Amino acid sequence: MTRKFHLVLASLFLVVAVLPGPLSYGAGNSQKKKSSSTTTSTTTSASPASVLTPPNPLLEAKAAERLAAVELAWNEMASARASKSAKVVKGTEEKYRKAVDAFLIAFAQIRKMVEWKGVIVLTHKGRTYHLEIPAPPAGYTQWNVLDFDSIRVASSVKIKSMSRPTRIEGLGAPVVLRKHSQGEPYVFRSGYNVPGTAVIDFETTGGGPVRTVLRFYDPREISEVDGLTLSADFAAAVEIGINLPEFRDIEFGGVFAIQKFMKVTGLYVTEPYRPDKIPVIFVHGLNSSPLTWTQMLNDINADTKLSRKYQYWYYSYPTGTGWIISAPKLREQLNGADAYFSAKGGRNNLSRCILVGHSMGGVMSRMMCIDSGNDFWDRVFKKPPEQVEWPTPQARQTVTSMLFFKKVPIVSAAIFIAAPHRGSGIADWPVVGLIKKLIRLPIGLATTVLNVATLNVEALKITIKEGAGFGTSISGLSPKNPGYIALNNRVIQVPFYTIIGDHNSGGDLLKYPDPVLLRSNDTVVPYWSSHLNEAVSETIVHAKHTICTTYNGSVEQVKRILSDRLAGKLGRAPTKPAGQYGPDETPEKTHEKLEGGKPVKMKSPALDASRTDKPVNGKPPEKPMGRKSNSKNVPTVSEPAMASAE
Repeated sequence: MTRKFHLVLASLFLVVAVLPGPLSYGAGNSQKKKSSSTTTSTTTSASPASVLTPPNPLLEAKAAERLAAVELAWNEMASARASKSAKVVKGTEEKYRKAVDAFLIAFAQIRKMVEWKGVIVLTHKGRTYHLEIPAPPAGYTQWNVLDFDSIRVASSVKIKSMSRPTRIEGLGAPVVLRKHSQGEPYVFRSGYNVPGTAVIDFETTGGGPVRTVLRFYDPREISEVDGLTLSADFAAAVEIGINLPEFRDIEFGGVFAIQKFMKVTGLYVTEPYRPDKIPVIFVHGLNSSPLTWTQMLNDINADTKLSRKYQYWYYSYPTGTGWIISAPKLREQLNGADAYFSAKGGRNNLSRCILVGHSMGGVMSRMMCIDSGNDFWDRVFKKPPEQVEWPTPQARQTVTSMLFFKKVPIVSAAIFIAAPHRGSGIADWPVVGLIKKLIRLPIGLATTVLNVATLNVEALKITIKEGAGFGTSISGLSPKNPGYIALNNRVIQVPFYTIIGDHNSGGDLLKYPDPVLLRSNDTVVPYWSSHLNEAVSETIVHAKHTICTTYNGSVEQVKRILSDRLAGKLGRAPTKPAGQYGPDETPEKTHEKLEGGKPVKMKSPALDASRTDKPVNGKPPEKPMGRKSNSKNVPTVSEPAMASAE
């Protein structure tokens, strides 16, 4: 081949080599090349030969060139700060961020992250850089890069799962530090994905090598460095960690293909466990997934006063099974996490866990806060467990774990968002009945329930058909589900808070027991189903059911509750059951009482046909952040108004 052809090949290789590369960087380069006489790269710290990345002169040259660009931007930024021109400073900070981004991409192609240590020498046009990536100081303000296996610059992450990503402009380049799952308990396959801010500074000493230091700060723990605001991106880590194909597919598929999505069922952490942080665990609802929490996770992470004290976990499960059937697995996961993390790092704050549940996830979260007593069992069976005929010991374990249980010890509080604590009438609509027929319980579970029911027909208080129906999520949300009677007979043993959607009242003045509020709903769950006695606070947000987790008012209320608890405003656990409708009470009759005998026309207990989207009292609808009723405004179970409404 000709010399010209060799030059063309070399040029093409150089173009390919300097491209940004894959989504995550840090795997290093496996191609071996001869060392360059003009550009050198060495690591002074000793490392096993098998770990070192084979040198690639072309990539090393590009990394050195980009580091020189970072130094130039660093100096320009220093000059701009001296000029005290905010516009000029902002421009140089953006240039510096882009330069750091470009360097990190190039550097990750020549060094595996396990090699990001010691002093690494890079040379560009006769200028030598001694790059150090020091171990972080004590505390949590900086990340130890050796704890991760790849890095991604945040600017390359497309945010698709939230509408309000939080980014802060300032010093440094926002990144996502990643540690892929190695099969550890409570870590999803996407592993840990945490926000970081990369800052590279330079120090020239007497014309010798330029001392260059690369640090990775945790912007949740530290917001300023040397008096300068750190840049940050709180959305990118959430997007990478949760906006995954499994969670997109489970939203719909988990309703009808329960067995297929059982493999993603579990409790998962979003960052390495820290015993000094309080876990906040998010539980999604029907036809949903952990994706419903991305906006809230972004917003709470961006509130550094909260993110320094709380760590955020989430629970994933296929939502075709009913809340009574799904609850034992969540309980098992919570108790398992208690044992696992207690042994790993202590449980000082683990025992202060807070549950946040939306829709059916709120009902499941409530199940973690109560003892069953005999209420659930007695709604299904006429005989005690000892007198029931069990096809197998496993069948007995499966059924009794659904109907007999204790409060989860680590749960200290709960936040219920748009939760149907007494069901939703939509579950009984004829058209919904067609959908219910498409849901099939996992074969093993369905077989167990059917076998137990068949062997104990005389011992059942419900028919086999009813039992099979209430086992699915949609049927289980019917107000006719006898499980709701048992649920509302039990005392919630932790302080709890309710956030209730109201899609068409507008305004910000409605408070219990205003008849307009009593007739309101969030398009799926009515107020009378979401309201509970003795809540520490009840907040009405002007939002539909499906957006209650992303609506700004809901997010702000969750942040307020978490802040209050950090400040010692813990509230009190109830001393009485939440209450429910009596045997002769219906939502319609209750509304008639409260409105002086005037009937209220309703399509179903869940949706009020008389409601419109017209302004209330002649005033135009507002877009409130949310309205709160403190414990003084929320009646206790003994008050007459609540007795009739419940």
